[in-house]
Amino acid sequence: MNRFPAFRLFAVAMMFVFLALPAAAQFQTGEIFGKAMDESGSVLPGATVTLTSPALLRSQAAVTTASGAYRFPNIPIGVYSVTVELSGFAKTIRKDIKIETGFNAQVDFKVKVSSIQETVTVSGEAPIIDTRSNAVVAVFSKEMMESIPNARDPWVILEQTPGMVMDRQNVGGNASGQQSSFLAHGSSANQNWNLDGATITDMASDSSPTYYDFDSFEEIQITTGGNDASQDTGGVSVNFVTKSGGNKFRGSTRLFVTDQSLQSKKKDASVIAQGGGAGNPIKNIKDYGFEIGGPIKRDKAWFWAAASQNDIKVGVLGFLKNPAGDPNDVDNLETDLTTLKNYNAKITYQWSKGMKTNVQFARGDKIRNARGSGPLNPIETTTRQTGPTNMYLADHQWIVTDKFTINGRFSYVDGGFLLNFHDDALRNVQPTFDIVTTVNGRSGSLSNNIRPTWEYKVDSNYFVSNVLGGDHAMKFGARYRKTPYQTISITGGGATARFRNGVASEANITRDGDTNRNLYEYSGWVNDSWRRNKLTLNVGLRYDYQKDFALAASIPANPILPDLLPAVAFTGADSGASFGDVSPRFGITYDLGTTQRTVLKATAARYYGLGIYTAGTLSPTGQTTLRYPWNDANRDGVVSRNELTLSNLLTFSSNYDPANPASVRSPNTVDPNLTNDKTDEIVAGIERQIGKDVAVGVTYIWRHYYNYNDLFPVGLTSSQYQPVSLTAACAARLVPCDQASYTVQYWQLPTQIPAANILRTYQTARRYSGIEIVARKRMSHRWMANGSVTFNSTVRKYEGGPDLDYYDPTNVAQQEGVQFGSLNARWVAKLSGAVQLPYSFGFGAFINARQGFPFLKTVLSPTRTGGIGTVSVYTEPYGASRYPNFVQVDVKVDRRFKIGRGKFTAGVDAFNLMNKSTVLSRIGRQNATNANQIQTILAPRVFRVGLRAEF
Repeated sequence: MNRFPAFRLFAVAMMFVFLALPAAAQFQTGEIFGKAMDESGSVLPGATVTLTSPALLRSQAAVTTASGAYRFPNIPIGVYSVTVELSGFAKTIRKDIKIETGFNAQVDFKVKVSSIQETVTVSGEAPIIDTRSNAVVAVFSKEMMESIPNARDPWVILEQTPGMVMDRQNVGGNASGQQSSFLAHGSSANQNWNLDGATITDMASDSSPTYYDFDSFEEIQITTGGNDASQDTGGVSVNFVTKSGGNKFRGSTRLFVTDQSLQSKKKDASVIAQGGGAGNPIKNIKDYGFEIGGPIKRDKAWFWAAASQNDIKVGVLGFLKNPAGDPNDVDNLETDLTTLKNYNAKITYQWSKGMKTNVQFARGDKIRNARGSGPLNPIETTTRQTGPTNMYLADHQWIVTDKFTINGRFSYVDGGFLLNFHDDALRNVQPTFDIVTTVNGRSGSLSNNIRPTWEYKVDSNYFVSNVLGGDHAMKFGARYRKTPYQTISITGGGATARFRNGVASEANITRDGDTNRNLYEYSGWVNDSWRRNKLTLNVGLRYDYQKDFALAASIPANPILPDLLPAVAFTGADSGASFGDVSPRFGITYDLGTTQRTVLKATAARYYGLGIYTAGTLSPTGQTTLRYPWNDANRDGVVSRNELTLSNLLTFSSNYDPANPASVRSPNTVDPNLTNDKTDEIVAGIERQIGKDVAVGVTYIWRHYYNYNDLFPVGLTSSQYQPVSLTAACAARLVPCDQASYTVQYWQLPTQIPAANILRTYQTARRYSGIEIVARKRMSHRWMANGSVTFNSTVRKYEGGPDLDYYDPTNVAQQEGVQFGSLNARWVAKLSGAVQLPYSFGFGAFINARQGFPFLKTVLSPTRTGGIGTVSVYTEPYGASRYPNFVQVDVKVDRRFKIGRGKFTAGVDAFNLMNKSTVLSRIGRQNATNANQIQTILAPRVFRVGLRAEF
């Protein structure tokens, strides 16, 4: 099997040789650059520029070029001093230059002529606007993470990012036991997670591979657009920068406690009437740990280590101890317990002045007793989750000259997790499911997810001055990444008994699954930042080759229908498809003044999807389900063979051929012309620095998401579907519908749907446009603040015609040209800040507000002819109804004091200060008995007390 043709490898290598440019995607560093001039503005070549900081093991030095330029790339985040020295001129020092992740600080010098030994020191004039980067980025420092109230996990920091919306609202940590989904600027896919420069994304789920010790972060950078060629995605990039040791021993320990005794008991009468009185309360949360770092040998080797544990006990609305008891009684809620354990270790070694190596280990383990808990999932249907995930990272930096640096990185993530039956005895018990109310019962499933990741990356920075009329800050690099993943799936008892409003209706007969895939990615990129006077051009090109394979796997026969779902031994397959994508990036910045205080920015870019997923199309060993009518003749609620109408196959999985049930190859194929999904992006804006410490900006973002891939039955078009009119009565028992009945139209097939499918590209697209207004003030004069307002529009379009884009016309007309997405909010506003008060007190606050998400009202159709099952039909255009607007206010008060050599901070955080009971989700199926009942509400006000000690 030719996994990566030699000519492609040769082409990537030759691209770098001929372009003679190196590349770098430095997630955990920043840069200082600028020019040295005399008081008349004439450049000063040959001046010595020295960089010093507690963040450096040793100082760095450079010599200004013929254009007077200098550059220090890839420097750790921290606070720096820059010194310029040249014979005949006064020694000049710029102090307090703060470097955040990815920030390019332009620090220009005007030095005066002096015949005596004289030193001029300038402080308090650090740049706040990045005059070279086009990225739409938010950086959260350790100071911000400690001063602004938050639930102490990375997903709530994501929530503070301008324009970001989350799928759940975290009140004091009640949602920290599970990763949140999120969206920014129309994109929820192609997430990119990075830890100290290493890509750690779980490609099987497009998410983080683990959970984290919140106090291990020195900084978190979140990018939502405007990426240069060093970034492979147009989605959200999350970059964690962990702490490191230094020449002084330092450390901290902490304990934070949130308890139900500190939680509001007040209930909203209208919420109680709709079944939401028990809410989503915290029972108890404890967050404790320590971190320590220091020298192994001063100026030669440092270490840092940390350990933590977070015990999260919460109640979940409708997740009851006694189903027959009061659903509005908080004491009747089962405990959903999540324990997060994290360990970190890092060693830094300075081999010589220009050689430095970091080696680190991180381990995150999640243990949860009842994943999936909720009003539709009693405890026996939930799963037990266990890990752990171990990460091994190493990087080496070589400063070849003051103009040329090289970085090499290796990372291995031993990822994966097990979702097991809530009780081992349930492995042979069939679950139940009500088709209309969507309530699960009796048992659950198992999913063993094995997801290791390897990455090798080399990147470089190269500085060329006074070429083509300007200075060139170039970066280039290459990467190889392998991300295999395997999923082993089991359904309890091999069948699911399906009811319709409590009446036996049909059954799913399910064979165990084992899908085993491998995915490779080879990447290379070049980027040149050309600067002349006030103008900077960023021009880049990126190449990504991606290919996947279906690997060998075996599955046993289903015990109920072993003849129709026999054992299968699959030897693996290659779809023949691969993605080789060239992504151009272009950006421009222009300084309207002479002091880098007003900068125009614009960028145009194309991005491609991360990953290729053809292997599952070919594999017949994925979990396979056949659905038949079921009469439950003996009224025991358990599916047996003689109760099934085997002559009437209602639906079947896409990897199954009813005419050849024992096939060792899926009936599906992959279009040899398959291409990757695309995102085209245009970003334009202006940033203005006001005074020394405040910056404001307005940015317009336009995106076109298109060229997606999906499975389509071979030979089937939308014109073959036939419409059926349905009038369904409102069946709600507790919360009334807005009308007595709904008349809708759905489509079905007059003949059986084909077994064979093809994975191909289609033209359904999304178009996003938005305006984002951001203001930020860094900490000075004892206060800091960040504010943003984002106005969004995300519209779905069927661009290629009905027969090309989709095959089931149901709901299409109600989605065309209207707002799209379950996390669709037309406006999002955020305001956060902190102030240092007298007597060592501190105050911080975060206000998060957005438009309510769409509330989708549907009715469930009968089982449709043609073997295509039921469908939920919208009763109105998508997004016509919405949940209430959401506002959450969090505040904190703390006080700092000293005891001996130790520094202590004691504080209280209040979450959901206004104690709002905002409804976040309801059951939207109008012909279900539980229609419109509340599924989730904002958790009540709760206080957290904490104590941190630093030494």
